[in-house]
Amino acid sequence: MQKDLFSHFPRGLFYVFFCNLFAMVGIVMFNALLVLYLTNQLGFKDEAAYSLFAAYGALFYGSSLFGGILGSHQSHRNCMLLGCLLAVSGLFVFVIPGHLAVYLGLSLFITGNGLLVPNVNCVVGQLYAAGDKTRDSGYTLVYMGTNVGALIAGLSSGYIVKFFSYRAAFMTAGGLTLGAIVFLCLGLRVFRFGEHTHFHKQLASPSFKRDGFPMIFLSCVCLIPIYMWLLNHSQLSNYLILTLASLAFLGIAIRCTRESKADRTRMLIFLFLIMNMIY
Repeated sequence: MQKDLFSHFPRGLFYVFFCNLFAMVGIVMFNALLVLYLTNQLGFKDEAAYSLFAAYGALFYGSSLFGGILGSHQSHRNCMLLGCLLAVSGLFVFVIPGHLAVYLGLSLFITGNGLLVPNVNCVVGQLYAAGDKTRDSGYTLVYMGTNVGALIAGLSSGYIVKFFSYRAAFMTAGGLTLGAIVFLCLGLRVFRFGEHTHFHKQLASPSFKRDGFPMIFLSCVCLIPIYMWLLNHSQLSNYLILTLASLAFLGIAIRCTRESKADRTRMLIFLFLIMNMIY
């Protein structure tokens, strides 16, 4: 029965599932505790804490645009790996006392998840052959991992803070994100994540000299100080993300005119959902 239940999934999908699950625990736990940590531990006033959280949220979701572009032009797998490493670094830096560590940690965390989140979805699609009708079930399984990770974070974060400390919670989030790196590295060694292949072809350890890793790394080096500056100018960052989202909306609308009728219908539905999220 168990074999029949999971036999139609690509074997590599389960590595992505657990990678996404562990990463999501870290993301949700961090988001849930950020404002409380700023106000209760670092002495931020409520207005300043919520303003920083708003800027962080805008940049967090907006960074996926840059991560998706880098992944599509360079390498999905190297974006995922570097994204996990940056996210872990951000969580560990964030617990260092001082406001500079707060902004640097947030910037690293934003950059890392901007690389990880969009490229996870791309890798899921590339584990299936073109036209495979079971691809939607693969996305559903990975999305279940997202929900399970969010549930674990929601149930555990408050208890960790109550019985230990905020720093212990952030360190736990960082440790679980390291778990995502473990599953990602296992998948990279066994499967061709981020390449246009099907199912479980073998692959030796990936080379960071190929697949655009230097370009991805340099892009992150440039983005991190920009994010730090925008976090210090929260109102400007919100306007910037709104502008970028509007431009992305316009670009997709223009692309719709070049697609087939079926694809155009799907993209128009996608545009409607984007419009509701932005405005």
